[in-house]
Amino acid sequence: MDQGVIEVVQEIGDFKESEKKLLLQILKALKSIRYGCVQIYIQDSKVVQIDKTEKIRFDKEGYLKLLGGG
Repeated sequence: MDQGVIEVVQEIGDFKESEKKLLLQILKALKSIRYGCVQIYIQDSKVVQIDKTEKIRFDKEGYLKLLGGG
């Protein structure tokens, strides 16, 4: 395992329980989308909102089928 990863995992062990739950929510948002973005909003050094926007991409053939043509 990469030394940097090991250091991060060890540091997470020192997090407060609320920080671990927040990190888990962020990781779940990242893991649950294939294309798109996760935005984390911070106010006064605290996370106040997490937005997940998922994109659905179609190739030309798939798009035409979706429209009922092709």
